[in-house]
Amino acid sequence: MVDAVIQHICTYARQYIDTPATIGHVELVLSEIFTNILTHGVTEGQEIAIYVEWWCDGAGFQARIWDDGEMFDYVAPDGPVKRISKNSIPENGWGLKIIHHLTRSFEITREDALNKTSVIIDT
Repeated sequence: MVDAVIQHICTYARQYIDTPATIGHVELVLSEIFTNILTHGVTEGQEIAIYVEWWCDGAGFQARIWDDGEMFDYVAPDGPVKRISKNSIPENGWGLKIIHHLTRSFEITREDALNKTSVIIDT
């Protein structure tokens, strides 16, 4: 199901992005975000809701992903936006390092019992 959602978003993005490498970045970043949600935000047997919005504009490809899974350990509860820097990523956080490297902006917050991940990828 997640793969189908990612492919749907990439089909949309191809209408606005003509660089195959950038489409690859969009696909990889979204895959890493969904993997983090499903690996770290869900306990066995738990159902989770994931909401996604995306668009392309002068700022680049942008996406916001909300989920009602468990709070990620690198997000302060109901705290301000946490900008993920290379120095704040856990040693084993390769997915986060990939996201950070491929995006211009990568933010994670926890608001009203939802995790919110926002990214901007230069086009």
